[in-house]
Amino acid sequence: MKSFTLMWLCCCCILFSSFQAQGAERYISDILVIMLRDGPSRTSNIVGHLRSGDYMTILSEDKENGYLHVRVSSGIEGWVPKKYTNEGKSKDTIIHNLKKSILTLKETAQSQKDKIDGMADQVNDYQSTIDVSATTEAKQQAYILDLEKQVTDAQDKYITLKDQAEGVEAAYEEKNLLQIENASLSKKLIVVEQENQELDQTKNIFWFLTGAGVLLIGFIMGRSGRKSRRNSLTL
Repeated sequence: MKSFTLMWLCCCCILFSSFQAQGAERYISDILVIMLRDGPSRTSNIVGHLRSGDYMTILSEDKENGYLHVRVSSGIEGWVPKKYTNEGKSKDTIIHNLKKSILTLKETAQSQKDKIDGMADQVNDYQSTIDVSATTEAKQQAYILDLEKQVTDAQDKYITLKDQAEGVEAAYEEKNLLQIENASLSKKLIVVEQENQELDQTKNIFWFLTGAGVLLIGFIMGRSGRKSRRNSLTL
């Protein structure tokens, strides 16, 4: 009874994990060119190629070999290594959002700079028209101090926005460097896979020639045996 209960719980866990994987969406991470194969192994036939940012729908998962059974936007189904996929937004979407953030920050910074220039002009114009009377001068001085405070606050906000824009641009540049490095690694991966395919072909040829050699030796030995028996009968 206990064994039956354990088996039932294991089946439920497997079905639950399979249900969670089906219908989810993933995309190819970084700058990679991934082979879409007809089976969950590197020796399976290639049925297509996927690049960074390509979306796919998960149909099932081979946890033992680390492959996902997917359907791509063109409708083709195949298997891809799970380690080269990510959930969430693609890198292209993140970069697009970063560019929009940079543009927004620059526009806001320019608006603050224009506001600062306008306030500075107001201060200069007002200072040139201050009344010499003590009462009026005190009022005007108070107004000038208030404007100067607004200018200082606007300058601080402008500096903060400028620093944020520079931080986003630095992150974008670092992302470009990582993309270049990933592209290089992707090319190396393709070369290694091609070398493995050539090595498999070489092994197949070797075993074919070995089998042919064994058959040839058997044939020669068989003929030699028949010839020896004929000679013994003749004697």
